[in-house]
Amino acid sequence: LLGTRNSIALSAVFLIGFPVSYWIKNKTYIKLFIYCFIIIIAVIGSISLNPMLREKIKEGINYENQYNINKRWGGLTTRKLIWEHAYYVVAKDPLLGVGVGDTQKELDKSFLNITDTNALKYSVYNAHNDLLQITVTSGILGLCFYLFCFAYIFQVSFKKKNYIHCSFMLLFLFSGLTESLLERDMGIRVFAFFTILLFIYKKQIHENSSIT
Repeated sequence: LLGTRNSIALSAVFLIGFPVSYWIKNKTYIKLFIYCFIIIIAVIGSISLNPMLREKIKEGINYENQYNINKRWGGLTTRKLIWEHAYYVVAKDPLLGVGVGDTQKELDKSFLNITDTNALKYSVYNAHNDLLQITVTSGILGLCFYLFCFAYIFQVSFKKKNYIHCSFMLLFLFSGLTESLLERDMGIRVFAFFTILLFIYKKQIHENSSIT
């Protein structure tokens, strides 16, 4: 759910950012002012009318440490604890990782050492972060290879002005900050399918424009 909210938030940034940059470039400040005013009213209204959203914002700010893993935990608080223990597992073998077959076993073993809360003792949790998950499994070498592949695909798409694919890549990366998307078959299929589809789509458009 947190990964979904990240995707929605980044999509909103894109949807807001493109018209704002366009109006600034063309110096249409009246439209820009009206648009920003509407966005501010919409954001305030959404927060006011959505108790769950207010709760998530309060958890993110965590004023006076109200959301403590010993007292009251939510999605973000639990993830912080998961990330902390995933880091402990990475520290065991930072260069090569613990291996594909031992990733979950090592994480579970680390979670069992938690004595001040039962938040992670009744379910199986992965690292809830693609970068951490890859580092736990394959070490810093695996993480560097993943980031290189990601940066290469993004660079190729950007050079070809395939901004839809660039947006998809950023959405996937941003969502992977709070979920281990590539740990699931569905996440791998979505990434592979849309990467290939958007490459073919842009190539087809380029070929059609060349013919005409």
